[in-house]
Formats: sequence, structure tokens, C-alpha cells
Amino acid sequence: MSEAEISPLKQLSVLSKSLFKLLDEEFELLSGRDFLSVEKIQVQKVEKMQELDILWKSLGSSDLSGDQLVLFDEIRSKLEECKDKHLRNDILLKKQMEITKNLISVLTNRNELQTNVYNKLGKLS
Repeated sequence: MSEAEISPLKQLSVLSKSLFKLLDEEFELLSGRDFLSVEKIQVQKVEKMQELDILWKSLGSSDLSGDQLVLFDEIRSKLEECKDKHLRNDILLKKQMEITKNLISVLTNRNELQTNVYNKLGKLS
């Protein structure tokens, strides 16, 4: 691999670290239920993942040696950590969605019970 081709590796390294930090930020926002900010982060996250994909494909099956191989292994490790953080965030989001669904269900059932208790004349049915 020539010197000109080292640049994508360095870009991958920077992007993977940036995605890592973004996923931590997303977790904090999800924990604090700041869903508007979470939506904003989604755009950034998708952009970074698309850039990572393009750079990863640009490397193709290039032969790596020495420092490049070490950097490549670090990038792969960082991306594995990003995957774990993404799964963690997904679990938290699904849990919060389930709680919200349950609350809506409780409120909806409560309203249905109240409407079934009284008729139009205000008497118990």
C-alpha cells in the first residue's frame, strides 16, 4: 500500500472514534429522555456510518503491512465497540418504548372503563 492510500485508514480511525463518542452521547440523551436531541444525533450517526462504509469499501482487499495493519486492527476493534454501544442504545430505546406503550395502554384502558361505568344520563350502567 502506498503513502497515498494510508489516508483512508487514518480517516477510518478518526471516523470510528467519532462514532464511538457519538454513541456515548446518544446513550446519555436516551437516558435523560431528550428525544429531540436524539433525533439530531441520528442524522450525524447515519452520515458517519455512510462515510465509514465508503472508506471501508475503498480499502478493498489492499495489502496492509506493519503500522497499517496495527491501525487496521485498532479500527476493527473500535468498530466492534461501536456495534456493542449501538446494541446497548437499541435495548434502552426499546425498553423506553415499551414503558411508554404500557403507560398509554393503562391510560386508554382507564378511559374505557370510565366510559363504561356511566351512561348518557350519568347513571351507572
